[in-house]
Amino acid sequence: MENLLPSLSTKKIYKLLASLFTLAFALVFFTTSTTYAANSENFKINLTGKGYATTSKGETFEYTFTKPAKEVKFGIVLDSVDSYFEPFPLKITVQLDEHWGNEFSKKSITFTKTGKTEYSGTYSGTIDPGDYRVYIEIPQGGGTTIKGNGFIYYKY
Repeated sequence: MENLLPSLSTKKIYKLLASLFTLAFALVFFTTSTTYAANSENFKINLTGKGYATTSKGETFEYTFTKPAKEVKFGIVLDSVDSYFEPFPLKITVQLDEHWGNEFSKKSITFTKTGKTEYSGTYSGTIDPGDYRVYIEIPQGGGTTIKGNGFIYYKY
């Protein structure tokens, strides 16, 4: 008769496995949705003063968010700066804008040298799905020309 009943240690193992299964079930089905980080394809920068980022073919860069995006920010690497005065530190502003005139707030990036990726501040709200362009401005303006590339970083 003793052999038909599970031993005390087997009962503990079954109880432990049942608890782990219940915990895993609760975590998978009752936690908030998982966020996924992503970034756009690279855009090119070759401008004096202000203008839109471009594709490698020279067309205006346009990125499509397919879902609402959160924590959107820009990453940019300067390849070169041509200026009449000491260029660094160099501050630029970057912003998203839609074809139909909806502009978002400007986010600044300060560069201390070329060849290093720098990031802008993050948009705190949710960006709706749609097509967006990247507008870049050099506030100190003048004859400063910048070249480089960048991307849009975001989470779904």
